[in-house]
Amino acid sequence: MAMSFSVPVYFVGTQVAGKPFYGGCVENDFSHLEECSELRICVWSSSHHYEVLSKIVPQSKLLLYDTYPEVIGGLVKGECNVLTANGYFIAEKRIRQAGYEGEYVVSDRFLTRRAVTAAFRSDDPAFVDFINAILGALVAAEAHNITKASADSFPQTNLFGEQHKNVFRDALRLEGNTGEFYETHIEPYDPRKPFNRINNGTTGLLIAQPFGNLKVEREEGFKLGHKMQAILDRGALNCGIKANLTGFSMKYIHSKNLHSYGAGDVAYNGMDVDYCRALAASLFQGDSSKLKFVEVADGTDGFTLLAQGEIDVFAGATWNLQNDVKELTTGMGFSFSAPYFYRYSQEEDNFCLVTTEDDHEWSSFVAWIVQATIYAEQEGIGIGASSIKMPEVFLFGSDMKRMFRDAILTVGNYGDMYEKNLQAHIPRAAPNLLNNHSPPGPEYYVVPGYFT
Repeated sequence: MAMSFSVPVYFVGTQVAGKPFYGGCVENDFSHLEECSELRICVWSSSHHYEVLSKIVPQSKLLLYDTYPEVIGGLVKGECNVLTANGYFIAEKRIRQAGYEGEYVVSDRFLTRRAVTAAFRSDDPAFVDFINAILGALVAAEAHNITKASADSFPQTNLFGEQHKNVFRDALRLEGNTGEFYETHIEPYDPRKPFNRINNGTTGLLIAQPFGNLKVEREEGFKLGHKMQAILDRGALNCGIKANLTGFSMKYIHSKNLHSYGAGDVAYNGMDVDYCRALAASLFQGDSSKLKFVEVADGTDGFTLLAQGEIDVFAGATWNLQNDVKELTTGMGFSFSAPYFYRYSQEEDNFCLVTTEDDHEWSSFVAWIVQATIYAEQEGIGIGASSIKMPEVFLFGSDMKRMFRDAILTVGNYGDMYEKNLQAHIPRAAPNLLNNHSPPGPEYYVVPGYFT
């Protein structure tokens, strides 16, 4: 079944640890396999870590186990000389407690990174909004130096009714803010690294989450969500964009005939426009012309048209606490993609793609197209022929197996889109950069709205 996920609660990555010499083999991209001929890596067979390693080292170097305790046991017994997992599971304290007595070093290199979240059934978005609001409050509290001891200084809320006006304070009284929670439960095993801290806007925030297994085929007869099916039946995507926002959604007159300078059709360009085009291309087998732009006066107008079903997605919407849980004009909660632009203004701290919450499949589709553009930049996949390097996706049926490829073929990766639309107006800088530092920079984002 489909699942919904919370905002990140902990950032981890695939690391290796064990005997220093063999850890060095990994640090050096396995480039000295002759010297590292005895390298053996213990790994959990059903994990993301195995998926990563199986692509970059020979299968003969991997020893597969069914559980993490068995992975650790393999190192203790000498069956392998390094093991792989995230930092919490391979911390030296844990390995020593399991009985390992040899030399032991945890590599500083992250082969991949991902977010750990809470997971929910997808049929109760209001509950997901409630939990996300609480988790976001713990991050906001740390950013504002509010602790377990000072929990009563955190603002109350009217979003969940009178009986829950102190919900954020109650959560903070139990375990404290994100930093306090980390210190209590994780620090003894995985000392807090930079990327598990709050981003202050001086380093990049863009990171694509792993796609998982995209080869799982949709069962025959399993219907698409009603919103998504309605778009396909209509034969066009209705995409809301703000009127004439420089670099994001600019209107001009486009002549159909290059040799004629008479009146032509209204056309648009910009970052928001390109995300609409990417969505249309992904839905309609590469045909980005199956798209109708609907100008919205402002964010309130965009949410209203979404609620009324006049548009299918609104590009350039701002994710904040109020809009996520109960937007003021409509009284509805909405589903947001990850932000694709940060720090536009005090009122609009981020821009996202947003949908209603009544079709989880459509909301997921939209969110993953944003992720695909960031992933493509991370992997050096750009517009044109290299788009074929994007993975095929069978989760939405065979007609959309090229959804990622068609999106990148149409608009390019995130960097391509930024350079074309925004660079001349807002030179690219943190936090609108990839978080590809070594070590990675802070990844916690403070969702606006808790202190307004």
